[in-house]
Amino acid sequence: MLLMVMLLLLLLVLQQIRAFKEIVAFLLAAVTTSVVLVHWLAFGTSLVATNGRIVFVFLLRCQIVALTRPRRPAVVQMMV
Repeated sequence: MLLMVMLLLLLLVLQQIRAFKEIVAFLLAAVTTSVVLVHWLAFGTSLVATNGRIVFVFLLRCQIVALTRPRRPAVVQMMV
């Protein structure tokens, strides 16, 4: 129970960081792309079929967008 509360608090803190969503999206796209590539190299083109190619191109595009998106400066909010 305490672990779940700590995890929820950690998630709340991480959600406040603007770059967190971009980091998670980039890591998810990188892991999924790696899985697709490893599966393609190990088992042929079974995973990289028509749907696999669409997913692969979409994930690659997400990575490019995440890397080239201009960063907004972080706004420091003061508690009054």
